Formats: sequence, structure tokens, C-alpha cells
Amino acid sequence: MASGFVTNRAESFVGPLLERGNRLAALMLAPGTVEMKQAIVDARISGVSPPDALAIVERAVPDPRYHAHLLIQLGAYDLAADAESLHVSSGLFWDPAHSGMRGTPAFKRIVEQIGIPAYWREHGYPPQCRPVGRTDFECDR
Repeated sequence: MASGFVTNRAESFVGPLLERGNRLAALMLAPGTVEMKQAIVDARISGVSPPDALAIVERAVPDPRYHAHLLIQLGAYDLAADAESLHVSSGLFWDPAHSGMRGTPAFKRIVEQIGIPAYWREHGYPPQCRPVGRTDFECDR
């Protein structure tokens, strides 16, 4: 499954589907294995990432390039920031389902590792973020 794992924007519909009470459709659009899908839906509903998030992700997709992406889906932001590889779509950062991540130290670590703040300093910050001093920034949730 590792080589065939694909991320896409369909997962951005998981939250809105859950808000409408459509758990089955949310499960179908969540990425990964059945266990991964269930963990994502449960984490979204409870607002709590599973204590065994990394193990769930490793079972779902052994390829570490996708671990950070899936850990973010589970709300395990600190684990995502510590992931071996940060193969993460920046669109995931702005998904309303992950708005809580933007105010965390993990978010800063992730975007700094990817090099996003350097880009912002050179080309301008997005509307939801602003510089704080010469080298720091903050973003709205």
C-alpha cells in the first residue's frame, strides 16, 4: 500500500460530512486503511488524537513519507512535527478541520522545516498569518 498511497483533497470533506451526521461518507473519504479511517473519524468527533496514533499510521502506510500527513489527520500534531519526512501538502494547514494546529508550536516546527516562513518573508504572508519581529510569525486559528 505504501507505494500506492495517494493524498487528495477528498479528505477535506470529512469534517463537513461529520457535521451533517454522515459518518459513513466521512469514513469512505478519509485516507488509509479501515483502521486509519476509523481513527480519523473518531479523532475528529472527539477532538482527541488516539494514544497509539503513530502505530496506527505505521500499520496503515509503512512509507514514512506519508506519516506526517496522516498524523495531522489524526490531530497528533507534535508527532507530525517529529516525523522522519514532512511530505505534507500545505493545503492541509488551512483545512478548517486543522485550525487548532495553526496555534501550536508543532505547526511552527512543521512549516519551518518545510521552509514556508522564508517564502512568506520574501513574498508576503497569507491573510491569516503575520510576522512577529524579524524571524517569528503567528497565524489565526
